[in-house]
Amino acid sequence: MLNILRQLAGIILALIVIPLLIISSIDRAAEQTLFEADTYKSALENRQIYDDIIPFVLSLFITNDDFEEGGSFFPLDRDELAEILTEADRRRIAELFIPPDLIQQNVENSIDVLEQIIEGDFSGLDTEIELQPIQAALQGEAARQAADIILNASPDCTREQIQELRSVAANRSDQIPLCQPTALLRRTSEDVITEWFAALSSVIDTENPTFSELTRINPTSAEIIHQAANVNNQMVWFLLVCPLSLIGLIIALSVRSLKAFGVWCGVISLIAGIFLIVTIFIMQGIIVESYSALFEAETAVERFQAQIGSGLTRSIISGMSNWMIVESGIYIAVAFVLLAVAVFAPSLAEQSLALGSNATANQTASQSNAKPTSTTNKRRGSGN
Repeated sequence: MLNILRQLAGIILALIVIPLLIISSIDRAAEQTLFEADTYKSALENRQIYDDIIPFVLSLFITNDDFEEGGSFFPLDRDELAEILTEADRRRIAELFIPPDLIQQNVENSIDVLEQIIEGDFSGLDTEIELQPIQAALQGEAARQAADIILNASPDCTREQIQELRSVAANRSDQIPLCQPTALLRRTSEDVITEWFAALSSVIDTENPTFSELTRINPTSAEIIHQAANVNNQMVWFLLVCPLSLIGLIIALSVRSLKAFGVWCGVISLIAGIFLIVTIFIMQGIIVESYSALFEAETAVERFQAQIGSGLTRSIISGMSNWMIVESGIYIAVAFVLLAVAVFAPSLAEQSLALGSNATANQTASQSNAKPTSTTNKRRGSGN
């Protein structure tokens, strides 16, 4: 009866250990992936986010009146501008002001600073975010080139629009008609647009902001982020030690021979490895789902968000899967070794039988050695 209770307790503990082993492996894989800067760098670069982000923001600006904050005046009709500018035009305008290389440099520097904060190094908080090239472009020749792109994409002016342009020449507070005027009035349209770009540059400080100023992460909040990462690291170790402790308890309760040790630990390790592989396949389905969201996106905002989401999802899950494949391989390899030990090791009954045979043989040998001694003693007594 006691033996049955031990076996039942071992089974219950094994059912607890197996999920804990799987969760422990997933958490270790997540820590190695989520706190790695290259995970995010490769995701943003591979999905061409840097090439698309500024055209996306420009498109969002053109179509969203909420961007007019603090009385900022936009000199063109947004609906008409959204209609005439092609995607290529928007990309050309965006690259005039903010080259993709500059965005990538700033984003990757920020990712490196976050990685340093997680590791406990706060010196990166003073890293400067390079914005001065953007301000210079808004105030310089790039603004006039952008105005040319907008005007060249516009239809020819009607008589009414020409009259509007002539009145606007004296009053820059009015919107200009979105059309291609004659050479004399074209200068007026270009000046209005370039002046607006120059006014837009005023929102950028004359000095580059630091990472701390731009993200509002100060040393106190950085310490909180670092401590949160430490807590997660401790949780990883806890999830590793906890199932190992329970395995030790299973051995103490249910294992009475080397064969039983191989069976119990081998089966637990094999099941954990198999379920870990199943989990990897399930995670691949999440990647597929993220791509389906990309195909189902209808608006530019939804497409861009889905593009970022699918890129990050793929990068994170791919990184985690690599770690999990290694761990599942280790589990299965250990399982085969332990099960091989169980096959060739003697069982408890065989061990008991062998011990009994050895004890009988030793007793027989002892009795055989005792008989000659007794006979010798008797002979010595008779001689006396």
